[in-house]
Amino acid sequence: MNWSQLKTILWLRWRLTRNQWTRSQGLAAVLAAIIAASALVLGGACFVGGLLAGIFGLAQSQPVVVWGVWLGVTLAVESAVRRLRAFAARQVAWHAAGWEIVEFESDRHAFDWHGVRVQGRIDRVDRNGRDGRVCVLDYKSTDRTTMPPQAHLAAAGDTTDLLPEALVPAGLAQTRKDRRWIDLQLPVYREMVRAAYGPDAQVGYVLLPATLGDTQFVLWEDYADALHAHAMACAGAVIDRLRANVFWPPAASPAYDDFESLLFDDARQFIVAPPASGGPAGRGEVAP
Repeated sequence: MNWSQLKTILWLRWRLTRNQWTRSQGLAAVLAAIIAASALVLGGACFVGGLLAGIFGLAQSQPVVVWGVWLGVTLAVESAVRRLRAFAARQVAWHAAGWEIVEFESDRHAFDWHGVRVQGRIDRVDRNGRDGRVCVLDYKSTDRTTMPPQAHLAAAGDTTDLLPEALVPAGLAQTRKDRRWIDLQLPVYREMVRAAYGPDAQVGYVLLPATLGDTQFVLWEDYADALHAHAMACAGAVIDRLRANVFWPPAASPAYDDFESLLFDDARQFIVAPPASGGPAGRGEVAP
């Protein structure tokens, strides 16, 4: 058992314990109050201890220790300042092109899709005062620069177990080969603002990478209505399968999965495939 698997098991144990407390109602409230009070006391003690250690400990430390602490803080601040300066320069140019911020950190937009209410927090919505265009922007502060098409569409690869609605024909994706959806963030954001800003909103990223020269506003220029309709059809297919309890086949290497380590990083070896007919489709059983 590695650290990732142990961490997952501990997290699952905590969730199960919390659910038991929730069902016990009155007792849960008492236990929650005790835990919260203990956490506050412990947190306060740690804060005071850290503050005193910083005040008196650093004063008596060797110069090299003080210099190391100061250097770390200075480098972190300088990195943040440089990123903000690079962003400010791009923001000025973006504004000069006619774009103005009309919403930020907004969670007021939502829509119903295949019987499910879809709602989320959008980083930013801009409108161009010259031509009236609207764009939905998401901040990306990752170390690597990834453009919207590459973040949402990947090579189709082996399509044996691929969700049929996730396969994007080459002509629609405007690529030489077929692609598949691996992310639906920007399409969902576009659909979320449809009621407020119409069906033609553009989508894109504000890239804030470690390489300052790559800081930029980038729109998904080739994102057309037909591709958006395909993305939303894929989203609908995912919702339909979730509502029908269809979870098979498992992904070979899911990007976000809190329970992946419980199956030792390979679900196919530890879950028995559901029968082809009869019984609840998609409900695999854990293999002994």
